[in-house]
Parts: sequence; C-alpha cells; structure tokens
Amino acid sequence: MRKKIFLAFLSLLLIFVSGSLISSKYIVDATEGLQKLLQMHKIDDMSKALSLSIRTVQTDLFSLRTPVSRDLDTIINNVREMEGLVNKCYSCHHKEWLVKKFNRMSEGIRLYKGALSLYVTSSANTPRMERLGIEATQMGEALMERVEEVSSLASTRFSQVTEESLGRIKNVRLILLGTLALTFLIGVFAAIHITRALMAPLGVFTEGTRKIASGNLGHTVPSEGMTEFKELAEYFNKMSMELKIAHEEQESTNRELNNEINERKQAEEEKNRLMDQLVHARKLEAIGTLSGGIAHEFNNLLQVIQGCADLMDITIDSDSAARKHLSTIITTAHRGGDLTKRLLAFSRKVDGESRVMDLNTKLGQVFVILQQTLPRNIDIELHLSPVPATIAADPSGIEQLLLNMALNAKDAMPDGGRLRLSTRLVEIDECKLDGVPGSADTCILLEIADNGCGMDEETRALIFDPFFTTKEVGAGTGLGLSVTYGLVNAYGGYIECESAPGRGTTFSIFFPQAREDVAERLPRDRQLTFNDVTGGRVLIADDEHGIVESAATVLQSMGYEVVTASTGEEAIEICKKDRIDLIALDLGMPGMGGISCLDAISTLSEPKPKAIITTGYGLDDAGRNDILKKAERILQKPYRLTEFISAVREALLKK
Repeated sequence: MRKKIFLAFLSLLLIFVSGSLISSKYIVDATEGLQKLLQMHKIDDMSKALSLSIRTVQTDLFSLRTPVSRDLDTIINNVREMEGLVNKCYSCHHKEWLVKKFNRMSEGIRLYKGALSLYVTSSANTPRMERLGIEATQMGEALMERVEEVSSLASTRFSQVTEESLGRIKNVRLILLGTLALTFLIGVFAAIHITRALMAPLGVFTEGTRKIASGNLGHTVPSEGMTEFKELAEYFNKMSMELKIAHEEQESTNRELNNEINERKQAEEEKNRLMDQLVHARKLEAIGTLSGGIAHEFNNLLQVIQGCADLMDITIDSDSAARKHLSTIITTAHRGGDLTKRLLAFSRKVDGESRVMDLNTKLGQVFVILQQTLPRNIDIELHLSPVPATIAADPSGIEQLLLNMALNAKDAMPDGGRLRLSTRLVEIDECKLDGVPGSADTCILLEIADNGCGMDEETRALIFDPFFTTKEVGAGTGLGLSVTYGLVNAYGGYIECESAPGRGTTFSIFFPQAREDVAERLPRDRQLTFNDVTGGRVLIADDEHGIVESAATVLQSMGYEVVTASTGEEAIEICKKDRIDLIALDLGMPGMGGISCLDAISTLSEPKPKAIITTGYGLDDAGRNDILKKAERILQKPYRLTEFISAVREALLKK
C-alpha cells in the first residue's frame, strides 16, 4: 500500500514537474519572442525614422538654393541623424541576415552622404550640380528602398514572431490545462484506488471485529495480499485466538467453579439430609429405648397375669363358669404380648433368627396372600429382579414388614388403585447405606409404591414415630411403620419415603446383598433331643414375685424341686451352697443382671447348672447368639407356663 501511495504521488509530481518545465520552456521562448518583437518594433521605428529623415533630406535637397530651402546645417544634421540611427542598431544583437541589411543601409547612407556632399559643394558647375543632384536623389531613393525593405522585413518578422509567441502562449495554456487535467485524473484514480485498497482491508477487519463481538471468538482474517496490513492481520488473528483461548479457559474455570459449587451444594444438602436422618434416628432411638424399657416392664406384668391365668386354668374345672372369664384373660394377655413385641421390634430388638434368604421368593409368597386378602379394586403388580435378591434377615420379619406396608397402601386407596412391589439390584453408589456387609458393590432395592392419596411433608416426617397414625380412633395402633423401621434397621438396611398429596407414595428399602457364605456366620440353635423324663433341682431367679411364684408352683406340681431368688447375687450364693441342675434367670434383674450372674455361676466347680434365660426385652441376632453360647434356651415374656415347662424339660434332657 505504501508503494502504491508513493508511486501515485511520484506520478503526480513528475507530471506536475514535466508540465511546469515544458510550460517554463514555452514561457521562455515566448519571452524571447517578445524581446524579438521589441527589437523588430525598434527596427521598424528606426526604419520609419530613417525613411522620414531620407524624405526630409530629399525634400531639402530639391529645395536647396530656393527661397524655401532650409539651412545647410539642417540637412547635415538630418544626415548625421540617419548615421546615428544606423549605428544605434549595431549596438543591439541582431541575427546575421539583419546585420547584413544594416551594413547595406550603412553603406547606402555613406554613399548618400558622399553624394550629398558633392552636390552641396558643386555650385560653380550647373550641369554637374544637376547630375550630382540626380545621383544623390537616386541614391536617396535606393536608400529609401533599403530602409523600406528592412521595415518590410521587420514587419513580416514582427508578425511571425507575434504568431509564434501567441502559439507558444496558447501551448503553455494547453500544457497547463493538460497538466492540471491529467493531475486531477491521476489524483482521482489514485484516490479511488487507495480508498479501495484501504476500505477492503478495513471492511475485512470490521467484519472480523463484528463476528468476535457476536461471540465468534477465534475468527481469523486472511493475511495474504494484505501488504502493509499483513502485520495488522497477523496481530488481529493472534488477538482473536488469544481471546478464544482466554474465553475457553474462563469457561473451563467457570465450569469447574460451577461443578465445585454444585458439589458443595450437594455435599451440604447431603450433610443436611444426613443430619436430619441422624436427628430422626436419635429421636427414634430414644423413643425405641423408652419403648423397650416400657415393653420390658409391661412384659413382666403380662407374665404375672399369664402365669396366674395358666395356674387357674389347671385348677379350675372345665365346666366352671369362671373358665370363660379365664379364657378372656389369657387372650388379652396374649394380645398384650403381641403389642410389646411390636414395641420391641421398633426398638430394633428383634427376637428372630436371621439367615440368607431370597427376597424374591418371599415376595412371591406374600403376593399370593395379598391377592386373596386385598380388595378386588386394587391391582397388584409384581416386578422381580432377574437374579436372586439375597439378603440376611428373618423370613417372618420380612413377611411382617411386607404385610404392614401392603395394609398401609390399602388404607391409602379406599376407592381402589394400583400397588406395585418390585426388587432390583443397584450399584453401591445408589445405595443409602454406610456399609454393605456381604457385598462390595451392590445392594437390594425393595420398592412398595401405590397411587393413593399421598401424604404432605408434615405427615411424612412423623410416619415412623411409634403410635402415630392418621386412622380413626380404634382403627390402628400406629406401630405398623414403626415396626417396619425397626426391622429394616435390624437387618442393616435403610428406608426412605417419597410422597405428595394426590400423587401416591413410594417406599424404597435398601438391604445389603448377602452371599451364601454369610449364612455360616448367622446364629443357629443347637439341635435338641427330647425324652419323657422328669425331675431335677431348679433355681428360679426373677425380681417379679408373681412370675417366680407361678413358675415355682407349676414346676413343683410336676415333681421338680424348686429354689427361688430375687437377685443375681442371691442366686450365686444358692449355687455355691446347693447342687442346682437348672437355673432360670431373668435377663433384666436389678443389680447383677442375668448374663453377669450366668458368667459367675459358670466359674463354679462341676457339675455346672444348665440355664434358661427369660427376658421382657427384645434381642438382636448378636445378643441372641452370645446368650445361646451360655444358655440352653431363651424365653420371651410373656410366655405360657406350658412353654416354660417344655423349655425346662428340654434343657434338663440335653447332654
């Protein structure tokens, strides 16, 4: 571009200088022509003056020696003036042909002067004077012709020089006009070309800037053919790429920040969720502990009632009117025992045997029961995983859990609906468990879903609380979901609920997947052999007097020798002094409990007494397994006296 601009201005300068030089040449020539015109004009004036002088001399010559003749000095002065005019022309620089003319004129004047001199001095001889006068006149006429010739030549030359000068002046005007026109045209052409050469790259840069401004970062412009703009194009492209890289880095940083923010939000939400779960779990644990303690005390009372009722059942005649009331007492005590078992299940003290089981098989069995018991307007769907859904749990507890959930779903669909039971294996990342015993990467998801009335958030937060129910008074105990919660936790699982008013409810229960080798670690009762034999010395240790009295009475009636104690310390002292074949220990006696008492008795000398543990508390698998290593049998209060007698007989018959 700079080269083009330089060439354009150089062309303009050359044209202008050329026009100026040519014009100057023509102006110089015109000036010389004007000088020649002045010379020709002087020559013409001189010719006219000579012509006038010659005519004056001629006139004076013819009037000489007449009354009208002039003074001779006047004639001489006129002749001298002619010589002066010719001599004056020699002072100017004339061309050769003009000098020759002047020489002839000068020679003619000289001859004319000589003729005049002879004529003037020939006054004595008249003929000769006339002859000399005629000769002088002829010389004057010849001189006149020469002067007129010079004048004519001067006039002709004057006209030629004038035309030449006018032509040169016209040429100068044309040259100047041509120079100006050519300069203008070249200037316009150069301006258009330069403007196009400038606007094309500027348009490219403008379009590139517009694209970058619209978000097309990294847009580049072609640098080929840019000449002076090539460096600018390269820097423009470099800037665009740097903007793109910077934008991508910023976007990457923003994505990382957003991901980090989302992760922190998720972590915070997970933390809040876990905190809510922890608070809820602690609340339920506290309620469970309270429920377990209440159940224990309540079981002791029920055991007294149950024992006394069993004794009355033995002593009252079968046709007695009191037997009807006695049957009501026994039935009520049994219902009370079921209620305390549910309380103990909520407190996670499940009294049952866990083993490896296929949840799909149990779901199939419960599905048949539900088809026979639920109303016809409820459609039941069963979707089982294609592989066995093995978990470690008590089958009866799982059955109770499924029935509780199904009955709750039925109550939520009084006008009918759809109940869906499904199992599937999920990855450990999808599980809501802290640890998955028996499997490193999977767990079992059990889903119970209905399209019933649903629950609001406030109700959903209370569904696992014991004795909370939305049913009418007398229609439920409020322990169904509490027992379910306790069972799930006892089996190492986790339960969550999703529900909204009018959108149904879905319970999701996560169980650890169990392998077959887990079964080897689960507790098993030792095999028993029964023989119809009786007799033996039995120690009954319980802090409830009614329980001790009823158990001692029935054993004594069957031929057993019975010793009683109300504390663990008292039972140890009795065992130290007397031989005891079997000891029935209450697990929750004040002071030294049943396990501590059993440990102390096991250190005594042989033969060691066999043991039966009775308890109003619930036991989990670990506690049950530990006790069965030291005792022959565990009886859950309230129990029937017939069950107690059977346990005593079986324990004494074991080898």
